[in-house]
Amino acid sequence: MNGFNKLYEQLVAFIRQILGQENSNRPGQSRQNMFTGLGRWGLAPSGPRAGTGGNHLGGYTESSGQAKRHKYGVIEVKRILRGLEKGPHAYPVMLQAATFHSLLDDRMVRFFRGRERLFDRLPYVLLQYTQGKNCLDIAHSVSYFSDGDDVEDAVDFAAALIANQLNRQR
Repeated sequence: MNGFNKLYEQLVAFIRQILGQENSNRPGQSRQNMFTGLGRWGLAPSGPRAGTGGNHLGGYTESSGQAKRHKYGVIEVKRILRGLEKGPHAYPVMLQAATFHSLLDDRMVRFFRGRERLFDRLPYVLLQYTQGKNCLDIAHSVSYFSDGDDVEDAVDFAAALIANQLNRQR
């Protein structure tokens, strides 16, 4: 057991030497932060902070210059798909709608047992919806849907899926 302790101490000394922390005597830096090296990058609570001193934390409290990220909602996605809203938020929605089939996976098909054909037809329904066709006309052109309400439900599902994917990506 004594040999194991000696080997462990040598391993710890070697790791500290590699991290350049063996002779570090910075004030306010705990032993754990010394070992991980997080203190020197300002990532540990007791590590150095950016700024000129005092209570001013410099870049930590100032705004980063980036605007708050836009959250997509189902109604907004449907309006963009229909062509009623245009602007900078419309491009990601239309791009996601163009690659909608990539969002569909086996879990969804298993969850909707008996309605597997819905997922085969959904990209086509989205295409017709973005072209401005009436939901009743889409239902007549796709044999699986009985009326416009079925198409509207399918578009709601697609819009929710697109909104969730876009909100997750950004």
